[in-house]
Amino acid sequence: MTDNPKNRSKKISRQINRYLGREDAEAVVDTIINDAAVKSISPELRAVINGIPQFLDAVDSSYQKYEENISVAERNLNISSRESIDAQSAIRLMVNSLGQGFLLFDRNGICAPIYSMACEKLLETSPVGKHINDVLRLDNAAGERMNSVLKLVFDGAHAMSFDELMKLAPNKYVHSAGRHVRIDYKCVPRADGTLDYVVLIATDVTEMVQAHNAAEEQAAMFVALERAVEDRQGFSNLMRQLSDLAKCSPQDLSTVDRQREIHTLKSTAGMFKLKRITQLLHELESAVRQGGVDACLMNALNREVAKRTEQFSSLLGENAALDDENRFVRQSKIEQFATLLNKPEYKELRRTYLTDICAESLISRIRRYDMLIKEIASRQQKKVNPIRFEGQDVQIVMRVYESVFAVLGHVFSNAVVHGIERPAERILCGKPEEGQITVRVSLERSAPLQNINIEVSDDGAGIDPEQLRRKLKKQYPEVDWEHYNDVEILDQIFTAGFTTINTVDDISGRGIGLDAVRSEMQKLGGVVTVQSVKNQGTVISLKLPYLLERKN
Repeated sequence: MTDNPKNRSKKISRQINRYLGREDAEAVVDTIINDAAVKSISPELRAVINGIPQFLDAVDSSYQKYEENISVAERNLNISSRESIDAQSAIRLMVNSLGQGFLLFDRNGICAPIYSMACEKLLETSPVGKHINDVLRLDNAAGERMNSVLKLVFDGAHAMSFDELMKLAPNKYVHSAGRHVRIDYKCVPRADGTLDYVVLIATDVTEMVQAHNAAEEQAAMFVALERAVEDRQGFSNLMRQLSDLAKCSPQDLSTVDRQREIHTLKSTAGMFKLKRITQLLHELESAVRQGGVDACLMNALNREVAKRTEQFSSLLGENAALDDENRFVRQSKIEQFATLLNKPEYKELRRTYLTDICAESLISRIRRYDMLIKEIASRQQKKVNPIRFEGQDVQIVMRVYESVFAVLGHVFSNAVVHGIERPAERILCGKPEEGQITVRVSLERSAPLQNINIEVSDDGAGIDPEQLRRKLKKQYPEVDWEHYNDVEILDQIFTAGFTTINTVDDISGRGIGLDAVRSEMQKLGGVVTVQSVKNQGTVISLKLPYLLERKN
């Protein structure tokens, strides 16, 4: 029996009163237990009644321990909640401080509520609840490809790794403010390998891209300088022609000859690694075709030409020596002296002067196109050896053939772009990885005129007349091309505006290059023809009258 029932907790007292049905039940129980009359009951009942106080004390002790445990649990839960909230805040702060955009999207492409604040800056939206295609602002084609990638990623019915699959997904976001945002993807699979979400990471790489572009521009500047030194005359002619072009009115630019000139200058500027000028000429070409040449575009071209002219003049000097043994003489001075010899009695002397003083090596001039071939091959992921020369060299007065050599680069450009295959394709065809362009030069001595023959051949894929015929039918459906034989079909590559390439870039796709070659050849009374064998290569043959002077 308890000696001090008041030591019991209030909770057990309330329970005794509740279940015995009166407010003083606990006191009654204590009285009964201590009543002397009870002592006359049987020993068995006495033992039961005497055990009631210990039973109540045990229950009371259990209640107290339970309450203590509850109190401790509540305290720990409060501490854990606060720690969890603090930890989440710390993680969120760290993630946001990285400056990268993080978000999660599920198998349906829907973005979860979890994302970093940088997403709103880098992806220009809050992604919550939006489809990933909308967040990345993908067009229909890119969106369909992304949906296909997600299906493969989440279904797992493929042999490709996650990283291999996500290479097919967009790797950049087109930012409206012109910033460069790189997109990466990570997966967080469950223990069983299944995937609930894909993590997208958006990183601002603008400074990295700008630094890379600056380094590339600097490297291109050195290459351009090197090439300008190698072909000082060609570079000077280019800058002079560009300067004249930049002063033309929009009406002057709309003529066919001007369009050919723009296309040719673009090719030459690319050869000299003048990237910005090449880009401006490409934009000018498009603007002329659309009939809307912008004054701002012309001003930009003019400024860039003036800038480059000043740069190279300061580096090279205007009267730099060509080599240690020859002093540079202006072409105008040479031509002035030739004019003085333009009297009947000086006919033979004049001829000797033109052939021995004014003339230069035809092969040396053509060899300069190696720079163009190397540049285009690099951009096309192709390998091409330097030009191989055969036959005999011919001394020509370059100012007579200047217009032809201005466009001759298109022949070499076409050989690389359209003819020579990529290394893997060449190996499959049993060819060496490196393509070969061969130039054969000869002087045909036949009365009454002599002719210069130049054959430019490549060992590439050749031209398939049937494939060319199908392309012609599509581009010129009003013509019955079935009545043209294969030789006539091949000859259509010189047609103005005709191209076998579906996309236009700053190298090809306009259908102007070979048209310009034929046009300039015809002005000098020359002819150009083509022969080709599928899988063996193509030969462009040029026949020009051998002239020491150009008759107007």
